[in-house]
Amino acid sequence: MAYFIICCDIANDKRRERVVKLLGDTGGVRVQYSVFEMRLAKGDLRQLMDDLEAIISKPKDSLILYELCATCQDKPIRYGRDNEVSDETVVVV
Repeated sequence: MAYFIICCDIANDKRRERVVKLLGDTGGVRVQYSVFEMRLAKGDLRQLMDDLEAIISKPKDSLILYELCATCQDKPIRYGRDNEVSDETVVVV
């Protein structure tokens, strides 16, 4: 299993709702309005990408998937509402 952060900027409400539903149905957890965290098997990643590409409009929308290494995925630094602050520093480039 690989751990992903998925950021989306979807211009159209209907497409956005479809993307949000798809990400939720495939195990994504919405951590901010346009940001999801999820664990995926490598084979499931290709299917998810195909499904997302069928929904989005490439000239108008944007999706970015970041795969985090095993060392980084369990060490997020979270601040603010409903988040616990970690003392460990993680830099993801």
